[in-house]
Amino acid sequence: MRVDEGVAGYVFQNDKALIVPVASNNRHHQSEIDKHTGFSTQNMITAPISFGENRFGVVQLLNKTVNKLIEPFETEELALASATSQLITQAMMMIRLAETMIEDKLLHQELEQAKQLQALLLVQNQDSLPICGRTGPARHVGGDFYDYLISQGRLVFCLGDVAGKGMPAALMMGFCISAFRSFNWQENSLNHFVTMLNGLLCDLDSDRFLVMSIGSLELDTNQLTLLCCGHSESVLLSDSAQQTRWMKAVTPPLGIMEEFGDIPAYQFMLGENSWLVLMTDGITEAFGVEMIKQRQGIVDFFATCKADNSASMLIDRLFSYLQDLPACAHDDRTALVIRR
Repeated sequence: MRVDEGVAGYVFQNDKALIVPVASNNRHHQSEIDKHTGFSTQNMITAPISFGENRFGVVQLLNKTVNKLIEPFETEELALASATSQLITQAMMMIRLAETMIEDKLLHQELEQAKQLQALLLVQNQDSLPICGRTGPARHVGGDFYDYLISQGRLVFCLGDVAGKGMPAALMMGFCISAFRSFNWQENSLNHFVTMLNGLLCDLDSDRFLVMSIGSLELDTNQLTLLCCGHSESVLLSDSAQQTRWMKAVTPPLGIMEEFGDIPAYQFMLGENSWLVLMTDGITEAFGVEMIKQRQGIVDFFATCKADNSASMLIDRLFSYLQDLPACAHDDRTALVIRR
């Protein structure tokens, strides 16, 4: 029987309890079923099992019998049938709620595992190197990342922010880290890598793009080269932030334009008592809405840091400070500090 057939189908669709005093007189009654089963339906009560827009079925009572005689159903019995259907509805809703809670718990566990796996993707900071990074996703996982490695006496580093949040951004983030680590840095330049990564992201045909700063530091000469691709949150601070130099983006974000030619690079010496700080917008926007306020807030913060603070100490101080800024919790936040 379909859900639109018989008295049961009528009550199910109209979500209203019904007494049928004489079944043979009701146009919705399916007499064919009686013929098929040999049962004779005389009268009935039917009540829907439903909650709001959720409809599960019906409760149906047939042939009220008193002393072996068929008696008509009363309105009180209709109320009793409706109350019984509501108890069944509540039980079914509780079962659904329990199933949802189990699914949510399993999802939470899976997201926690994904968060742990994503943390393992990030490079482990080493006190022996003049660099330290940290990330804090707005959700369990996110699209911010940083990475660095040593190649032929130079420190190659990057900080990126994939558009969006959650699992899709995290998957793109893992792709970018894999590309960074598998690249042949001994024979290729920063420009080559950016061109290659931009081509790969364009080939993905995704609606997600990447803003990134990538650079290298010659460990013997302190010569620093930096490319800013759609990323404008990089700052060089010298002498306890008394001197600052902000680096602007020189290309659009990666993954939007297939070609944008040779990328101009910032080049300078990372002098004594100088810090290069790369940040995603989750950090800069925590300092204010307008760029002027953001930059002044960042400079004021680093002015409170001691000149002899290591990169890891600066990261610790920065993220401790950010905990008191509510705006920071709405976006992934990542920073990378190089200290000489």
